[in-house]
Amino acid sequence: PPPVEIKNWQCVHTLTGHSGQIRAVAISPDGQLVASGSADKTINIWELDSGSLVYCLRDHSNWVRGLTFSPDGKSLVSCSADKTVKIWNVNSGKLIQTLAGHANGVSAIATSRDGRVIFSGSDDGTVKLWDLYTGNLMYTLTGHPGYVLSVANSPDGKVLAGGCGEVIRLWDLYKEKWIGDLTGHSGWVRSIVFSKDGRTIVSGSEDGTIKMWHDSKLTHTLEGHTSRVSGVALSPLGKIIVSGSGDKTLKVWQSENGKFVKTIGSHDDAIWSIALSPDEQAIASGSADNTVKIWQCH
Repeated sequence: PPPVEIKNWQCVHTLTGHSGQIRAVAISPDGQLVASGSADKTINIWELDSGSLVYCLRDHSNWVRGLTFSPDGKSLVSCSADKTVKIWNVNSGKLIQTLAGHANGVSAIATSRDGRVIFSGSDDGTVKLWDLYTGNLMYTLTGHPGYVLSVANSPDGKVLAGGCGEVIRLWDLYKEKWIGDLTGHSGWVRSIVFSKDGRTIVSGSEDGTIKMWHDSKLTHTLEGHTSRVSGVALSPLGKIIVSGSGDKTLKVWQSENGKFVKTIGSHDDAIWSIALSPDEQAIASGSADNTVKIWQCH
C-alpha cells in the first residue's frame, strides 16, 4: 500500500434515514455492509458500496449505544440504554435473541475473535460475558470504578480491556481475574482497540487525546482534537490510526510514531463512532447530525 500521507479520503455517501443522533457504527467483516445504531432506538443496515438501506431493525426501547458484527458476519450484536444486548440475523434482519441481566444501560459491545463470546460493558459497572450461540450468561466481571464505556478483546482471546472512567482495566479471561490498569487519561475512555499482535492498545478519551500503550506502557499521546475522542480505529495492516471526535472531525495518524497525518473531513455535529473496513479502503462515521458518512480511499 502507498504511504499513509498520500492516501486521499473522500465522502462518497451521506446516509440519511435516522431521526436521532448516530451513536454506533460497524462494518461487516466482508466489507459489504454498514450498520448504524441511533438515539431513535433503531438500527439500520446499509450496503457500503451503494449506500442503499437493506434493513431497519426495531426492537430496542431506548438509544442504541453499541454495535458489532460477529467475525463470520452472520450476526449483528447491539447494546442499548434499555439495559439489553440483542443478537440479530444479518441475512434476514430478524431478531434472534435478547440478553437481559445488566442493571443499567449497556454502552459497550465486542465479540471474541473466534466469535463464541459477546462482551458487554454497562453503566452498572460490570462487564458480562455471554455465549453468542446460546445467549447464556457465562460470567460477570465486577469491580470497575465507574461506567464501562468501551470494551475490547485481545486477538488471542486472553485479555479483556475495559474503559471504566479514566482507567483502562485489564482482565485475564482464562483466570477470570483483574491483572492491572492503564492510567494516564484525564477523561472517560470512550474507545479502545487492540493491534493485530495484541501488544498495542489504542484508546480515545473525553480528555481529547488518543493514547498508545505498548506492552502496557504508555508510548505516545496524540493531541490535535479539540473535544472528546469518541472513536478510534487501527488499520489491520497497522499503518494508521483513524479517530472521530466531538469536534466534528475525522483525523488520521501514523501508528508507528503517533504523528498527525491529516484531517479527512467532518460532520455538521459531533462524531460519536467510527469504523474502518477490513481492506482499509472505507471508513464509516456516525454523528450527532443524524447521518452516517462513508469515506473511501482514492
